[in-house]
Amino acid sequence: MLLLSRSVFLQFVPPFLLTTGVLTFVLSMDTVFRLINLIVDRGVKLSSVSLMLLYRTPQFLSVTIPIATGLAVVLVVVRLSLDHELTALRASGYSYGQLGRIATGFGLLTTALGLLITLVLQPLGYRAFEDEKLRILKSHTAKTIKPQVWNYDFSGKVLFIEALGANDQLQGVFVSDHPMGKDGSVTVASSGSVDFLKEEQAIVLHLQEGAIHRYSPTGGYQTVTFDQFRYVFAPPKIVSNAESGHIWGVPTPELWQGNDRTSRVELLLRLTNPLAGLALAAGMVSLSIISPRRYRAGAYLRAFILVVVYYLTWVAATEMATYTDTSELVLGVPALAVLTFGILNLLRMDGLGPR
Repeated sequence: MLLLSRSVFLQFVPPFLLTTGVLTFVLSMDTVFRLINLIVDRGVKLSSVSLMLLYRTPQFLSVTIPIATGLAVVLVVVRLSLDHELTALRASGYSYGQLGRIATGFGLLTTALGLLITLVLQPLGYRAFEDEKLRILKSHTAKTIKPQVWNYDFSGKVLFIEALGANDQLQGVFVSDHPMGKDGSVTVASSGSVDFLKEEQAIVLHLQEGAIHRYSPTGGYQTVTFDQFRYVFAPPKIVSNAESGHIWGVPTPELWQGNDRTSRVELLLRLTNPLAGLALAAGMVSLSIISPRRYRAGAYLRAFILVVVYYLTWVAATEMATYTDTSELVLGVPALAVLTFGILNLLRMDGLGPR
């Protein structure tokens, strides 16, 4: 029995690896296209783009590994059924429960891998991704801001400088809204310097000895002079940011110590998301066992429905935990429900559970 169990267990590995690779590739396509645009449009080095893609990979894997686990179980169990191998296993005294335990054990292994990714690698990768993005932003801005060149690369602004002094000091700075509206303004300064805000991913111009020209709300014309002025505006878009995505980069120990609801929800998401692999592995076994005389399409359809139902429930639980006063523990309900469904189905098929 031990030899049979090991043989069945190892059969899950090839389809799992193949499915993980395909799903990860598909999920990363949008990011890949955006990063390719950095090479084509902004001249970013291939090495930097490759690093950014590598840093994003843990986020993709945290989604694809649980799905790949369930699909691997479906593919193997359906093949065992159609090739009469499952019939032979049953004739030798192998129960459906034993097959379910092997699939669940495989799900436990992939869940452990998923926990390593969500608790450790994903936060590290996100922080490294943001650091690399900031480095590219600084490099790109330094190349973009050139004397005697009208710069339209910054959203809603046009920038012009007369010259670059020592230590990259800006001389003769002109900044204007673009296009110029009724409430637009023009800022001129004799000198200035460029700085970056890491958290806000924004560019700051520290301007000196200048004036701001704008129309007043009453229809007049205003001029405001200044000795020093801090001009903050959005940088060129490197890649899109998810709303509140900065929480992804917070180390897990800090989330554990955090008392706010956002930290608790993020921590439970990191803990419960990988459990989808365990739940889907257990739930897929009973749905994938078919008669050798039947078509496999029915098993694949049932598996697809289970995945869709699981993730619809997971989205609902996430919305409830994030935007309502519902306990954060609701995030574990989808995995627990599917796991219970799979176990009860296997017990019923072995004649041990409720009918």
